[in-house]
Amino acid sequence: MKKLKWYFKNGVCYEEYSVLYQDEKYILVQNDNTKKYSFGLVCDFGSLYGFPVNQSCLNLSELKSQLSMFIEIARKHNDVNKTVHVWENMLKTV
Repeated sequence: MKKLKWYFKNGVCYEEYSVLYQDEKYILVQNDNTKKYSFGLVCDFGSLYGFPVNQSCLNLSELKSQLSMFIEIARKHNDVNKTVHVWENMLKTV
């Protein structure tokens, strides 16, 4: 399983994450210590701003709820961003 490190405190400290899902644009990770899930754009992983609050540090129930809500919203808007398959694949992963 692919591992990533999220550095903080000017690169002195880091947390390790296991990559559960990744495509060219989106990623789902699990913190190796806390076992919490986070997801979002690949380019946001490890950045100063990180993932949005409602997509970060989620337990399994919260993750499933959030992804289900994203699927519902995307379908309601005819999947204009072509993300339904991404959220569904993330759900299948967990």
